[in-house]
Amino acid sequence: MPIKLGIGSPLGSGRQWIPWIHWHDVVRLYLYGIMHSKLTGTYNMVSPNPVTNRELTRALAKQLHRPLWVPNVPAFVLKLALGEMSVAVLGSTKVSAQKIIDNGFKFEYPELQGALKEIYG
Repeated sequence: MPIKLGIGSPLGSGRQWIPWIHWHDVVRLYLYGIMHSKLTGTYNMVSPNPVTNRELTRALAKQLHRPLWVPNVPAFVLKLALGEMSVAVLGSTKVSAQKIIDNGFKFEYPELQGALKEIYG
């Protein structure tokens, strides 16, 4: 919402890894898991191309044709405002989709730009 309003910015350093996935690929992954009984164990439901908070913010602003002129939201401000919940936005998680790819799954939206274009285009 802040980006839609023209006041969005990366959170903290902006270097945190953000796993993401297009909802079409979520549905397709569930169906793939049901249809392929050979799959065992745990699989990460994420795009094969993670991005940083800064990259996600910039790509979203570009797709929505909004400027990014506000400086990064400092981590201490988020910690003051959110307390322990700030970990949810300041934490970094770089997750791999390689296991499902190695088992033959093909992502419809492996790149963030294509996913955002389909959602907001």
